[in-house]
Amino acid sequence: MKVLMYAVRPDEMDAIQRYTKEFGIEYDIVKENFGVENADKAKGYDAISILGNCLATREALKKVADLGVKVVADRSTGYEKIDLEAAKEFGLQVSNVPGYSPNAISEYAITSALMLARNVKIMMQHSAVNNYSLKGLIGFEIRKSVVGIIGTGRIGREAAKGFKGLGAKVLAYDIYPCEEAKEYLEYVSLDELLKRSDVVSLHMPLFDSNYHIINEENLKKMKRTAVLVNTSRGGLVDSKAVLKALENKELAGFAMDVYEKELGIMHCDRTGCHIEDEIFNKLHSLDNVIVSPHYAFYTDEAVANMVEIALKNISSYEKTGKVINHLF
Repeated sequence: MKVLMYAVRPDEMDAIQRYTKEFGIEYDIVKENFGVENADKAKGYDAISILGNCLATREALKKVADLGVKVVADRSTGYEKIDLEAAKEFGLQVSNVPGYSPNAISEYAITSALMLARNVKIMMQHSAVNNYSLKGLIGFEIRKSVVGIIGTGRIGREAAKGFKGLGAKVLAYDIYPCEEAKEYLEYVSLDELLKRSDVVSLHMPLFDSNYHIINEENLKKMKRTAVLVNTSRGGLVDSKAVLKALENKELAGFAMDVYEKELGIMHCDRTGCHIEDEIFNKLHSLDNVIVSPHYAFYTDEAVANMVEIALKNISSYEKTGKVINHLF
């Protein structure tokens, strides 16, 4: 199999070299994101591999299908930017990475919650100008808190275990409860979780059914002292509604590792550039908002896992005619 890998970062190269050799795959790389403007580079390849921010539109997918590409292997979990209906129509097999090191994201979700709980952003701003007073820095302890986990897949369950280990009472909401998880968390309705939680942490993929699950209506159900953590998908949160809640003191803090309009922002160096997104800029300016560059996943183990599983999907197609983690 010949594979063209798009959006390749330097940190992926060791894993790419290792697993292409292991699976007997020939490869070339493109540093830029996949899209209609560079889909023609896939000529002569059997498969392409992309990342979650690549725009696999109908037009782009038709181009690669017409060039003879058979597989689109996403090296991410999220696949909302892939037109699956078009892929199916054009005979493309599409796969993703449904699970990689769940600890990477769960640990960062806990880190984010702790940073909000202890006002770390304000403390760092103060210490940067040699202000070592305690004014405005009093926090709260996770040990005495109720933590609400929305979504109890592998990542959500690991986050729940971590918060439980810190002494928190852990509530959870999922339309498909996990029996095993009931040993360390309590399943409740979404309304009850929002009402009781001091920390709400999101851990689910993005679907039409849960788009803006954190909206103005649900924010009003939360405690005014609660903090929100999103290390999952930007579209789960109505950013405008969260900004309003923060400005009105109806929400105490927000950790935003993902953003619903993050394309062109996250994973880009925008040093010295003005970001033309008023909501993003306002959120970023608030002392009780932590913005990070969609990097909760970003550990050596997770990156290697993502490359390995994507290439394993391609290898499976070569051997059996089917990818392992088929998306339709």
